[in-house]
Amino acid sequence: MRQRARSQRRGLRALVAGLCLAAGALLVGPVANGSPGQVGLIELLALAGLFLVTELVTFNVQFRREAHAFTFTELPLVIGLHLVGGVGLVLAQLLGAFVARTLWRPQRRIKRAFNLALGAFDAAVAVLVFTAARGGSSALGPRGQASTLLATVVVSVTSAVLIAAAIQLAGGGYRIRSVVRTIGLSIVVTATNTALALVAVLLLRDNPASAWLLVAPCATIYFAYRAYTRERREHERLDFLYSCSRDLHEGADAEEAVTALLTRTVESFRASTAELVVFPASERAAPLRTAVGTDGASEVMVPLPAEDLHVLAASMVAAPHARLLTLDTALSLRPYLIGRRVEAAMVAPLQIEDRTVGFLLVGNPLGEVNPFAEEDLPLLGALAGQIRVFLEFDRLGQAFERLSNLQGQLVHQAYHDPLTSLGNRALFIERVEKALEGGRPVAVLFIDLDDFKTINDSLGHEAGDLLLSAVARRLEGCLRSGDLAARLGGDEFAILIEQLVTPGDELALADRVLDALTAPFSVLGQQLLVRASVGVAVSDSTGGKVGDLLRRADVAMYSAKHGGKGQAAEFEHRMDVDLQDRLDIEADLAKAVAAGDLDVAYQPIVDLVSGRTVAIEALVRWQHAVRGLVPATTIVEVAERCGLVVDLGRSVLERSCARLAGLRTEGAGITLAVNVSVRELQAPGFVDEVLATVRRHGLSPEGIILEVTETLLVDAGAAGAKLQALRSAGIRVAVDDFGTGYSSLSYLRSLPLDLLKIDKSFVAGLRHLPDGAEDPLATSSQEGAQDRAVTAAIIGLARTLGLGVVAEGIESAEQLAELRALGCELGQGFYLGPPVEASELGRLLQDSMPAPVG
Repeated sequence: MRQRARSQRRGLRALVAGLCLAAGALLVGPVANGSPGQVGLIELLALAGLFLVTELVTFNVQFRREAHAFTFTELPLVIGLHLVGGVGLVLAQLLGAFVARTLWRPQRRIKRAFNLALGAFDAAVAVLVFTAARGGSSALGPRGQASTLLATVVVSVTSAVLIAAAIQLAGGGYRIRSVVRTIGLSIVVTATNTALALVAVLLLRDNPASAWLLVAPCATIYFAYRAYTRERREHERLDFLYSCSRDLHEGADAEEAVTALLTRTVESFRASTAELVVFPASERAAPLRTAVGTDGASEVMVPLPAEDLHVLAASMVAAPHARLLTLDTALSLRPYLIGRRVEAAMVAPLQIEDRTVGFLLVGNPLGEVNPFAEEDLPLLGALAGQIRVFLEFDRLGQAFERLSNLQGQLVHQAYHDPLTSLGNRALFIERVEKALEGGRPVAVLFIDLDDFKTINDSLGHEAGDLLLSAVARRLEGCLRSGDLAARLGGDEFAILIEQLVTPGDELALADRVLDALTAPFSVLGQQLLVRASVGVAVSDSTGGKVGDLLRRADVAMYSAKHGGKGQAAEFEHRMDVDLQDRLDIEADLAKAVAAGDLDVAYQPIVDLVSGRTVAIEALVRWQHAVRGLVPATTIVEVAERCGLVVDLGRSVLERSCARLAGLRTEGAGITLAVNVSVRELQAPGFVDEVLATVRRHGLSPEGIILEVTETLLVDAGAAGAKLQALRSAGIRVAVDDFGTGYSSLSYLRSLPLDLLKIDKSFVAGLRHLPDGAEDPLATSSQEGAQDRAVTAAIIGLARTLGLGVVAEGIESAEQLAELRALGCELGQGFYLGPPVEASELGRLLQDSMPAPVG
């Protein structure tokens, strides 16, 4: 755009320079040679004064977007040709035009330079043509008069062509048809003015005292010209209104009709832009703007910012009639005009009965010939009236109504969740903001479904979506009038209570929510039990900020979840400390994982018959600078919460495989067991990554055991395929903490498993007692019997399915003896050997525990 503007300025300057050179060449050549002789100063100044007057007395004729100014410059030009001639004529023309365009009608430098150069060139051309055509005949004889007419007509035609070229170079555009019309009218005006000028020359030569007789015919012609231009303008305005009416009623559609109307408006008023803004019936909808510009830019029913509605509507109501505007007088409309790059405009409100429904604006008049004037306002008002009628009774109103309805739908979509039809986060935050502005306490409940991801992953996204919709319906059933429920995203919901009637209303609603979710959900033929954690926060009397209130509800929700899930908790300031502690440990863990500061310890898995260590389980260890040794369960929990578990598992597998490779070089044959989380198994490329790590360290896949939890095995399809791929490569699979999760005989039969690990909670209750004896440490003989029965059942089940068994958490000789008596093959626990650092593994394997004596 800027490059184009610079190119246009260079072209216009080149044209001005060319005119100056041509005028100068003619002035020092043919014009100087054809001068009649010395000219008195009085005559020169008088002629310059006459040029000055004719420059100021103009009438403008408009051809659609183009306008041409006609003057009486033929009068001083013809008088100069006959009575002054040559150089004097050119100098007088320059002097008169310079004074007129500098003092009375100031112009921009480039435009003033062009007009002065054009005037000098015209005068020089007139002298040249007149002298050449007249030859040696009398100046006022028939040939001389014809030569005069020829000179003025040639000047008129060349002037029209050069003006069109200048406008084109300046970027305004000029139509060939308009140039032809301008030339045609110029010839008629020029011929008339030339005839009058020749009469003036005859009077001045033969009877100067009678020159005053020219006043009447000059005035008559002047007013005739004005009457013609006024009549032409009125005719064009009527034609314009008729064409606009036809556009509105005959357009293929309302959008096309409005665009055509605005295009005609730009042409008729010779403006840079025209736009129609229609206000919506609903305050939530936005105004719609359709605009057309001379630069080709257009907008069709584009929504404006909603905040503009009140400013624009108030401005139209304050001044309900068409009016002229500038940046100095626009007042409340000034920001809008600046935003639209409009410096001068006309605006007409659109009113239906007592309601202002929009406005029509025409901005930035083209050029300096026809600036916007008071006489243009009635035409703009009439056009606004046509649009108003069409808005009220015809298709344009229907189109805007359709768009308003569409806007309403878009607004609804922007503020509501498409899955549950509840409000979304944007609506919830907006409502909380407005509620806090009221100054009364309000409450916010954050609701997070517990273990939703497990259900979604196991049953599929369709089931998850159906469950979320069902939860939304139950939440709606808990609301009072005026409460708002929203889905914030994923499995997170929120409720806003704007009216707290009695203390504890918020906790009562939280209890209703928990009760509503206790009944099973029927989804795709399955009965699902869903629990939720609810966080409650109440604003103080000062209102506070939205972010603070939402953060407190979120903190309370996490506190409820941390306390055991399926609970509600109201925010307390101590929760901030707990939350900060969780955030700190998450940040510290992220740094530790990235820096490789975590260690891996190894606990032996022992053959309970021979007492030899046959395998080691890799356990992550974290020696925190402040917290000390962080338990492995805490590390995994934090890693799961902040999305680090995949990186953590990758690091543990890499380091433990590297250590196992070192043991192999030392001659120790040992199996490595590594825990795998749900997210690790779900990660893309998990199988290939595990196998690549094992092979990179020169290990045999048969020497690796991956331990998975029962929860992971709920999704038997996806998990089974990956586990089968690993097992086909030689890696063995164990179920960790068996008996505590989603136990199902079906997955034991269908999945590729090798080992069951009995959870330590069952092992802890075992005591090796003589037949009939009671355990004095047990809370009841029945408790010990139950633990023994469960353990025996697991061992028997594993033996039936051809699976190995590992007992976890062996802490005493009694437990070891009982497990041996039940036929358990393998075990691990502090009694058999605590976790040791990597550097102690060699010694551990050399000093393996001897077979215990029963």
